[in-house]
Amino acid sequence: MFYATFRSMAEVDVQYPVTVVYCGICGYPPEYCEFGSADTYAKCKVWIVENAPEVLPGLKKEDVAQDAKLATQEKVQMLPGGKVKKTELPSVIISHVARTKRKWVTIVTGISGFGIDPNQACKIFRNKFACGASVSRDKKDEIVIQGDVKDEIFQVMMGAYKDKIKPADVFYLQEDGSKVCAAS
Repeated sequence: MFYATFRSMAEVDVQYPVTVVYCGICGYPPEYCEFGSADTYAKCKVWIVENAPEVLPGLKKEDVAQDAKLATQEKVQMLPGGKVKKTELPSVIISHVARTKRKWVTIVTGISGFGIDPNQACKIFRNKFACGASVSRDKKDEIVIQGDVKDEIFQVMMGAYKDKIKPADVFYLQEDGSKVCAAS
């Protein structure tokens, strides 16, 4: 017969309250980061090496940095026939266009790439700016807001969707066609 021996709680040296460290990227404890998405695990490893190296002592900073670079690069998907399809990382682009001489329209594109419903975002923008806003008929991922609210919309998006959109993923489209990160 097999008899299991259990240690009583008095024999275990545990200091209460127990402090648990959570990953700054995915929000799980570092031991469970690998069970999240594969895309974020490479970024989580970098965070673990810098902030909690005692949790996973086998990780080296050089190896982790190389994995993180590969995770942030464009992903390439092979299609039938040997064709290559590149997928870009999602980003939000904010631009404004002159409608008439003194009237401006602010356009937000790419918000659905982060899992945000454009109709819900449009409703938030309408209420916050007290103006007309609608989802474009032609492009379902484009929100058109009446007025020049290009500078204020970044703060509203970060307040409403800070858990889904990172500040580095939001860009302003300049008049010359170049993109500038909105966080800077």
